[in-house]
Amino acid sequence: VSGFEDYLDRFPTDSNAYSVNWNYAQILDLKMNRFEDSYEQYIHVSNDYLETEFQNSAATNAIVVADTLVKIRFGGVKDTTKGGVEISSITDEEALRPEILTTEEKRLIEAYDNYIRLFPDDEGTPKYLANAGAIYFNHKQFAEARVYFKTLVNRFPGARERTLAYRSIMDSYFYLGQFEDSEFIAKRILQSENIPDEERIFAQKRLAASIFNHAKLYEDQGQFMDAANEFRRVFLESPEDTSYAEAGLFNSGRNFDKIKEWEKALETYLLLADQYPGSRYAISSLRNAAEDNKEMKTFSGAAQIYEKIFGLQRSNPEEAEVSLYNAAYYYREGEDWTNAIRLNNQYIAAFPENPISTDFYFANAGHYLKLDNLVEANRIYAEFATKYPDDPRGVQAFYERGAYYQENGQLIEAKNEYQNAIAKSETLNRKGMDPNRYYVGESLNRMVDMLYTEYTEITLALPVSNIEAQENRMRGLIKDISANNLKIIANGSIRSFEAAFRNAEVFEIFADKYLSQERNPGLGVDQKFIEEKKINDASAGLYDKAVDEYIKTMHNIPIISEKLGVDLFSVDSIVMAEVADTAFVDSSEAVARAVQIDSTKETGLRWYQEATGKISYLYYKEAEITKTNITEAFTASNPYTDAYPAILFQAQLISKLINPAVDRTIIAHQKNIEEAANLELSNKYVEESKRQILLTSNIPAEEIEKIAFLAMRDFLKNMKEYQRLVQMEYGTVNAAGKDYTRLKDDIQLLIDISKQLTTSAIDNYVATLNRARDYKIENDLVRTTHNRMLRVAVEMTDMYEAYHDSAKIWQAYYQARFDSTENYNFDDASLFCQDQIFSFSEYELEILDYAFRLKEEYNISNLWANKILAKLVANDPATYAGAVEREKVVVMSDESWLVSDVYTSGYNKENFDDSGWKNAGTVVSAYNQFIDLDINPKAIWMPLKVAIPTPTMFDSTVVPGDSLMGIDSLGFVPSDSMLAQAEEEINVETIVDTVASDTMQVYFRKKINLDGVPVDGYI
Repeated sequence: VSGFEDYLDRFPTDSNAYSVNWNYAQILDLKMNRFEDSYEQYIHVSNDYLETEFQNSAATNAIVVADTLVKIRFGGVKDTTKGGVEISSITDEEALRPEILTTEEKRLIEAYDNYIRLFPDDEGTPKYLANAGAIYFNHKQFAEARVYFKTLVNRFPGARERTLAYRSIMDSYFYLGQFEDSEFIAKRILQSENIPDEERIFAQKRLAASIFNHAKLYEDQGQFMDAANEFRRVFLESPEDTSYAEAGLFNSGRNFDKIKEWEKALETYLLLADQYPGSRYAISSLRNAAEDNKEMKTFSGAAQIYEKIFGLQRSNPEEAEVSLYNAAYYYREGEDWTNAIRLNNQYIAAFPENPISTDFYFANAGHYLKLDNLVEANRIYAEFATKYPDDPRGVQAFYERGAYYQENGQLIEAKNEYQNAIAKSETLNRKGMDPNRYYVGESLNRMVDMLYTEYTEITLALPVSNIEAQENRMRGLIKDISANNLKIIANGSIRSFEAAFRNAEVFEIFADKYLSQERNPGLGVDQKFIEEKKINDASAGLYDKAVDEYIKTMHNIPIISEKLGVDLFSVDSIVMAEVADTAFVDSSEAVARAVQIDSTKETGLRWYQEATGKISYLYYKEAEITKTNITEAFTASNPYTDAYPAILFQAQLISKLINPAVDRTIIAHQKNIEEAANLELSNKYVEESKRQILLTSNIPAEEIEKIAFLAMRDFLKNMKEYQRLVQMEYGTVNAAGKDYTRLKDDIQLLIDISKQLTTSAIDNYVATLNRARDYKIENDLVRTTHNRMLRVAVEMTDMYEAYHDSAKIWQAYYQARFDSTENYNFDDASLFCQDQIFSFSEYELEILDYAFRLKEEYNISNLWANKILAKLVANDPATYAGAVEREKVVVMSDESWLVSDVYTSGYNKENFDDSGWKNAGTVVSAYNQFIDLDINPKAIWMPLKVAIPTPTMFDSTVVPGDSLMGIDSLGFVPSDSMLAQAEEEINVETIVDTVASDTMQVYFRKKINLDGVPVDGYI
């Protein structure tokens, strides 16, 4: 050894050095057991010489020596290619934590890599690839292991180690949670030919496990639909792996349940029970399938499943009894009376000593009645009454017979049975026994139903005598219904809530029928209006009475609820009810007996809410009825043909008929709002009443506005006639028998009344705004009223201005004609035009000033307000100019200014061509010299570009260990074009010569658009 070392040190390149080095490595290995030194020499021989005689042997011996060192490290028992990963769960993070390789194992990997690199196509390479991958895999370094296994699979498809590689790749993906990749490899293995059965079985199990765990990931992330479909795929892909297929189907159903896909869940549970009847999930699946049927209200389907569970659970008496009970219960809920009787009898035969058997026997009588088998029902009722004379179900028996008779139209027999039920209850009560108040309440309620049917079928049809007779009949029925409802309330059953509600409802029905009574078709327009108003007013009063009764009901229902032992407004029970409504009950643990839920609280709440809803609804309806009086009032015929009397009639119609109807309608809406506030109600009728108050309040204003403009239309028409008559001989009359002097009076009256009507319209709009303020109504109708109120002032004064200017022209014309003809017709006309000029001018200012004061009072800012102010300023600038709104516009220096260092004449003119100018540059000022103006503008400058050095982007020298400088993790080296692009991106500015001077003259400009007329400014 010493001689070899000396030789190799002196003659490393000698022709004999290669064989000397080989012998040196062998002696270190085989004679001296200096394995670490021999390993280095074997690696040296296999890599550092041009000769190849001993290359394969040296690389092989390096592997053997490295493997020996591993075995020495672990006491001679370590086999690096065996063992495997023992992991109880893929969620066990500690078990999946990668283990560090020892120095010896790293050396062995190095030896494998050396051989694989030198002899990539050698027959021994597949084994070494497998061994290296196994080392990494056994240390849970799955990503590193996959590199070797994938190389083996791709390069050596026929190698015997290929199956092991596939399995290891599959497992590495699985343990890393890459389940889709694991599934893919599993399917690849299963598609392979000539694989051992053991490997095929393992791949099939890993396939099922991969899909199952992928589904679990979806479930954990709340993607329940995806989870359900993926769990079901476990069964579709691997049905023979029962452990996973059964669990997959069950979990698929559970996830469908979570998203309320009841039909899909049901089908999945039934599939599981059918395909795997012996599964530990089979009974649980059937239970959940029954729950899905209940969710879908397919109760007979639930009953069939419970019947099936009963057949499967006969060896478990307790569960069998509950399942049979549920089957009978849900056949009854599904109204499958024949099967309900069959299951009841089966239960009685199977569990004769159970008290429920007695219940089922009695229930069969009711089921027979549903099947129209009165004989069989009566037989059971008679037997039951004989055997249990004091049983409270005797009351129920009479009730059920009464219900049967009533449904078959035998009302007298039904009423007798109901009275028998009440009598039976009183007898039991006197004996101190359970009086079965529930069925007493049901019996009384059924009798009220019969009265209700008679009551609601009444119609108020002509002649008047018949209407009056039917009204009296309805009043009598109201007393009977109320008396029976009071009995129901006194009895103290769940029907008490409905009875209280019905006592109010009868008054609403009476009002409805009164309002819809038949009208006399032969009445004239005016008579029809009077008749409609009479009926509408009376109906409104009847609805008022109904509202009062509903308010009583609303106060009484909580009292009734308290007497029944239920807190109607307890928050906890309400919350629990909401939760129960949204949660699916997983009944897989144990079958639960079906129970009739106590719905007292829910029933009370329902009727309470019905009553509260009626209050707002009827107040709103009452308002709508009175509003029809407004519509009907407009149908009244106008007896006048002359313009002024006709307009005066319409104004009086608004004052005497429409305004009272408007007030009454608004009062009804106000009552709705006030009562809602008192009772803490909030609904669509309350909100709509707020709108209707404003809409209805504006009706008079809108109608008066129309009449005002109608007056000006008639003014123009009469003026044309006046101008025609003035041209004729004095005293000439028109078709209506009026000369121009008579027409003059009519025309002046039209001018005067147009002004009065305009002011009245504005006053009515003001009334609307005041109502909005009083009732704190804020909506779009307030803005609409602002607009309409000021618009009428603008539009009417626009007409006044036009007619004022026209009157001036005609005054001059008539004056000239009088001067030339001395015809006093023209003198009269000239004076009349002067009167018009004065009237139009005075009235215009009065209307505008009034509108302006209202604009100020109600803080209105809109187009019409601006027009009013403009008109007033034009007429009287001294008084109104101060009210003109001014806007302060601040123009500051910023990047939008343009700059140039070249002076061009006219650069400060608006039409100057500044297309060659540049945007200014800005610098934030260190000191704000404009702080007193509460602004802080940026300083603007002329930007200059100067040369900047281009930094060196890449160093072409790559030093050892600096592999990340020019190459990425995929071995990608940037191209020259990419380097050039990167350099270009850094040097983004075009290089220009540096400015020689540090000062220069520059010019700035900016266009400013002002919306309005500038009145003041400063720089």
